[in-house]
Amino acid sequence: MMVLAAPAFAECPAAPDIAGREDGLFAQMSSAENELAAREVSDGLWELWVMAPDEAAQEMLDEGMARREGYNFVGAIDVLDRLVEYCPDYAEGWNQRAFVAGRCRIGHVDRVQRCSSGIKDDDADGDRTV
Repeated sequence: MMVLAAPAFAECPAAPDIAGREDGLFAQMSSAENELAAREVSDGLWELWVMAPDEAAQEMLDEGMARREGYNFVGAIDVLDRLVEYCPDYAEGWNQRAFVAGRCRIGHVDRVQRCSSGIKDDDADGDRTV
């Protein structure tokens, strides 16, 4: 997979204003009749939170999440590092990076060392799972 770098000399725009929609969904969740209904509302919240500020940021977020889902934590951190560098005010970029960093520390000692130190795999494009 190819990931675009943050646009050269570009500034990340502000994240979409989702406060009103978020408040409405939180209100729905708090009045949900049961856990299943609340989970359905929760899905709506996630749809809001993963709306990145622009196309470049969205591509980085999607790629980082895809690598995370494929257990390529080192590759995911690499992409998400670029995302938070490009869009430091985009909370979901930081959230995904923190989630991956936490997952990175679970399991094999070598994985922890690689994730903690930022050492890359032999694989130049970072698609191999560590």
